[in-house]
Amino acid sequence: MNFSIKLLTISFYLLLPTLSLAQSYSGSIEGVKMNIVIGDVSKQGTEAVIVPHFKGEVSTGGVGGAIIRTGGGDAFKEAQQIMNRDQAMREFGAAFLTKSTGTNSNIINIVSVGSGEDKEYATIRQSVLNGLKVAEKNGIKSVSVPALGTGIIGQLTNEQSAHAIMSAVAEFRRDGGKINEINIVIYGDKAQHKDFVSAYDRKTYAVNLNAARTSGERAIDPDRWAKAMAKDGDGRYAAPAQVEQAVVRAATEPNPAPTIRQRVGAFFKGFRGSK
Repeated sequence: MNFSIKLLTISFYLLLPTLSLAQSYSGSIEGVKMNIVIGDVSKQGTEAVIVPHFKGEVSTGGVGGAIIRTGGGDAFKEAQQIMNRDQAMREFGAAFLTKSTGTNSNIINIVSVGSGEDKEYATIRQSVLNGLKVAEKNGIKSVSVPALGTGIIGQLTNEQSAHAIMSAVAEFRRDGGKINEINIVIYGDKAQHKDFVSAYDRKTYAVNLNAARTSGERAIDPDRWAKAMAKDGDGRYAAPAQVEQAVVRAATEPNPAPTIRQRVGAFFKGFRGSK
């Protein structure tokens, strides 16, 4: 084997991990181009990103933390101000636009996190539908959306999440809505990517568009929650008065000490009590 072939071989194996993380699958729903990709939702290059929040409180961890670390903290401060002064924007299913000076200039905020296992599917579906309407109203033609409801406190299976997002897209188009392209972004999970592609291929989104919930549940895993919190940052459950500090913390300290584990029990007690 000559030197050039050896060099090409080494280069291929060095690039292989990167190539495997860049998996992408494309199709269409009612004329809208759909891309199911593995990657970072904050780095997709679309005109807008959908970001999920709690009822009345912005989320600065997970997707929110990723946006903040690309310079989008101003959009979250504005979002909290809007929630504080407008009761309708605090409710589950709400969607509204804020602007950012960061990499992602348009943030479509949706209120979808923590509605409870019996309502989460319907809440996410309605939130995405309303978010697409906000995009159309503001002339936005391409949107990235994370795998909603499958995160550290999500209650949906991968198929339920895919069904909720894709059926919202189908209804949006059938009602005359116009948008060119949507990226569903999976954060580094090949199995989850496969499940979303399978849901698309089997056209499950086209069945029972008004369903309140599809079958199956995914319970909260406290250990997984604690590990993800330690990784994502300590601002995810910040109260409104702490949003500015949380934004700064998420932007500058993405890997805090794992003392957050001590709060897991108290969090779950409060979370279950709020249902």
